[in-house]
Amino acid sequence: MSTKKKSKTTKPSKSNTNKKNETTEELHTQEYADSNISDDENESVENIKIRKTPSKSSKQSKSSADINILKTYIQSSIRPLGTTELTNIFGKTFGKKQLKESLDKLVNNGDIIIKMYKKSCIYFRKIQDTDEETKKEYEEIRNTIIEKTKIKQQLNNKLNNILNTLDDKEAEEKIEKLKIEVSNLEEELNKEIEENKEMVDTNEDDPDKIMKEYKYLTNLFKERKRKLKEMVDTLTEGLDIKAKQFKEDADIDEEYKDLI
Repeated sequence: MSTKKKSKTTKPSKSNTNKKNETTEELHTQEYADSNISDDENESVENIKIRKTPSKSSKQSKSSADINILKTYIQSSIRPLGTTELTNIFGKTFGKKQLKESLDKLVNNGDIIIKMYKKSCIYFRKIQDTDEETKKEYEEIRNTIIEKTKIKQQLNNKLNNILNTLDDKEAEEKIEKLKIEVSNLEEELNKEIEENKEMVDTNEDDPDKIMKEYKYLTNLFKERKRKLKEMVDTLTEGLDIKAKQFKEDADIDEEYKDLI
């Protein structure tokens, strides 16, 4: 008769259970620490990437700051600035293409003025409109200058009159010269009257008769001039020749050329 031995089940001791629990807690603690380290490392890597790759907004802010520097430089300049000079100054900051785009943007915004000289672009600062107080002050100064200019002109005229005033001796000499000139003019006038006595009777008291004679002679002159022109036009009608050339070919005297 066989006898079966019952296996004894050994219960874990209390000390072993405590040790196992402590080991498990240490493992969880280590995993938690590792996970935290990993997160921190990932965070630092992301920060490095952000620093190395600036955002679009930061690029735009830097571009705006550079354009403001360019705008301030041109507006503070009291002389025109050429493209070559601006490229030498801001070429490293902008680059040639970006500098041109920035200048065009400032021109389009009305911040600066551009003018073409031959094939070169010249940039000027834009003078801002003055306020009302400055305009009023300008008008006052302008009116003062105009008034003082008039006073100066008046004083100059008085000075010239004083300087041109003759003393007694100079006045006597001037009178003598004038008397001689008047005498010469009287002689020339009498000579002219004598030579043209037949055309105009100076002893005639009737001015209407003189005017009538003048009108008759004037109309006679106009009639003869008209007939002479018609004659020349008839002669040159079929010819390829101008009136000026006809005068020279016909050997017309100079005193009659103006009549044609």
